[in-house]
Amino acid sequence: MVKSNSLAESRILANGCAGKLPALPGLVSASGLGLGALYFQPAVPAFWPPLVIAILAGILACWRWPLLWLLAAGCIAFSWGSFQAQQRADDILPAHLAGRGLDVEGVIVSLPRQLGSGSTIRLLPERVFRDGKALSWRGLVELRVGRFEDASELAYGQRWRMRVRLNRPMPPANPGGYDRAYHLFWEGVAATGTVVLAPQPLRLAGEGGSVVMHWIQMLRQRIIDASNVALPRDRAGLVQALTIGVQDQIPGPMWQGFVRSGTAHLMVISGSHITLVAGIVFFLIRWGWGVLPWLARRYPAQSAAAIGMLLTALFYGLMAGMGLATQRAVIMVWVLAGALLFQRELRPFHSLSLAALIVFILQPGAVAEPGFWLSFSVVLLIFLLLAGYGGIKGHWRKLISYQLMISLGMLPLLGALFASLPLFSPLANLFAIPVVEGLATPLALLGAMCSALGWEYPGRAFFYLSTLSLEPLLMLVHWIDQTPWATLAIARPSPGVLVAALLGLGVLLLPVAWPGRLFGIIGLIPLFLPPQPRIPADSAELAILDAGVDSAFVLSTRHHTLLMQALKYPDGGFYLNQRIVGPFLRSADLPSVDAAIVNFHHPQDRVQTNAYLGLVSNALWQARSAPSGIERSLSQRQCLGGESWEWDGVTFVFLDPLRTDPQAQSASCVLAVYGRGWQILLTGELDPAGATRLAHNFGANLKSDLFAMSVPDSAQGFENLIGTIDARHLVITGNRHAAAHVPALTASLDPGRSGALMFSLGEGGALRLANSGSAHYWFP
Repeated sequence: MVKSNSLAESRILANGCAGKLPALPGLVSASGLGLGALYFQPAVPAFWPPLVIAILAGILACWRWPLLWLLAAGCIAFSWGSFQAQQRADDILPAHLAGRGLDVEGVIVSLPRQLGSGSTIRLLPERVFRDGKALSWRGLVELRVGRFEDASELAYGQRWRMRVRLNRPMPPANPGGYDRAYHLFWEGVAATGTVVLAPQPLRLAGEGGSVVMHWIQMLRQRIIDASNVALPRDRAGLVQALTIGVQDQIPGPMWQGFVRSGTAHLMVISGSHITLVAGIVFFLIRWGWGVLPWLARRYPAQSAAAIGMLLTALFYGLMAGMGLATQRAVIMVWVLAGALLFQRELRPFHSLSLAALIVFILQPGAVAEPGFWLSFSVVLLIFLLLAGYGGIKGHWRKLISYQLMISLGMLPLLGALFASLPLFSPLANLFAIPVVEGLATPLALLGAMCSALGWEYPGRAFFYLSTLSLEPLLMLVHWIDQTPWATLAIARPSPGVLVAALLGLGVLLLPVAWPGRLFGIIGLIPLFLPPQPRIPADSAELAILDAGVDSAFVLSTRHHTLLMQALKYPDGGFYLNQRIVGPFLRSADLPSVDAAIVNFHHPQDRVQTNAYLGLVSNALWQARSAPSGIERSLSQRQCLGGESWEWDGVTFVFLDPLRTDPQAQSASCVLAVYGRGWQILLTGELDPAGATRLAHNFGANLKSDLFAMSVPDSAQGFENLIGTIDARHLVITGNRHAAAHVPALTASLDPGRSGALMFSLGEGGALRLANSGSAHYWFP
């Protein structure tokens, strides 16, 4: 009897604690805040202190203060994220193995991605050797593979023996840009490197990886191969993006057009794609089930259709690579299928919260990914619109109202993430959504299904029809991309502006019957206010971006901005400006560049002028004469020694190449910038002869507070110039290993090692403010 009473009391206590739990959306929001706090940690924190706090908070919540459940949820999420982060940090390549030649035997665990003249794979090592001795390290590696005899046969699940040269994952880290280091960290990539082709990689016997994933990746590769045979490379890239989520073959300029028109979300497998396919399967199964009465009597048609929808969403998600948007869609389809199976009421906001909670468990780092916020925010807006705008009559009126409200609703998030707004997005999506979702995607999926089944010619026909249906959209996207004001650059909102915008958005999303809803637009107006000048006269700010083997300097005065680059590969400006410079300018509230200086590494290089059209508003200087065939005119000319100009009390002077020196005509532009009490020197890639000439011609006049240059692979012959300049800060770009071989460079700074370098230039000299990448736990 005593035992029974104790059991009853424990059940009452448990039910009492459960009855005090906040709603699921509140608990998930608290969990998101906990994982968000982890993002700002400079090092991976211990997981047990927040876990202890969570336990204490849970006890107090059961006893008296139910709101402490929110604190407990946040601490548990922080603890879980810390534990997962530590697991990944422990796997990162040890520093003493970086740059060393290693022999690796392992399994390819990804589809090979074509990149230029080679490909990229991910290899899970089974055994690692150094000088014939086995090592205990086994981290996942991402490898760049050049051309070799059997390179075309690389495929998922194969086992290979390769000689590799690895480094710790250190992709470019710049303010406002895509943080690939963070992405690689949470994907578990412990090292990146290249395959040494002497000796050539050797295919080993046997296969690795799971049977299911081997089958999935085989189907994906079959669709890639079939579309590449049926279509030109760029059109095949569109088909692959719509069917299996592979975007490698979409050209950069085409993708830029989708971004500037606000239609890029349609070119990836998102929730709408998976919901569309799962919904079609649901209705087909339910209809087919009803055709067979004896089957319908045994099993309910709705339950069978729900199971079919569930399996379809999972299969399609695996085919698409299970990105964040795909995961969210699959989870929400599963929640819907579960509600249909068990005849439960479907609560949209709870299903969205449950999807977010599962994503937090599977990928704790997702909370800091822009894709997570974009995906979940759009669905949340749609739910709010369905709740408040369901009474609007007329399909077209409802469609236009929804599209306009979604565009307005995304303003605060787009401002916070990208500091820009695609102005044509509502109009472009009104046309693009029916075309892509209603026509191109179904046709592409039919082609993919035929290709996967080995039906070559029907697959080709469907692929061709799919891309043919996209042609009008591509024409619209191209026109928008050529319109200078297609994208509005806005100031990155402050916390106060962001709160005002969210409050205004909340008023706008009130039900249609509420009077005064349109006054909510007032809260959005501060988003469009131009940024205020923050740099005093006679002063400047310099950002030396982490651009890999290239160089990118952004120098801003009070009202003007200069971009200076050194490019080592032909047409490298497009990637550099789209992925690194453009996002940095938006994050720094710099709407445009007044002038650019572009230095070349090879004489045959040419400026890809379109790469600068969206950035530069005035002059474009080059180290050599301007190329012909320019699509749209910029004021292009060759930089020549002695040319100068002044912005906001800051003077700019070209020192090299000199008009009268024939040996200097092929040299890089050398720019001196000075204001009251300070001077800096910026160059492209100097050669030893150019360095000697510069020191001889200008001598002590070169003395500067800061000297930034790009050096060639040899990095020899600069000691005299560096000694003449005697800079307080020496910055070397484009060669991460130069400082290790040249004594004069040992004290130099390198954005490739630390992330972007930020300097304040004013009275008192050049002062280093910050390096963007080193203060985060995922940047090794």
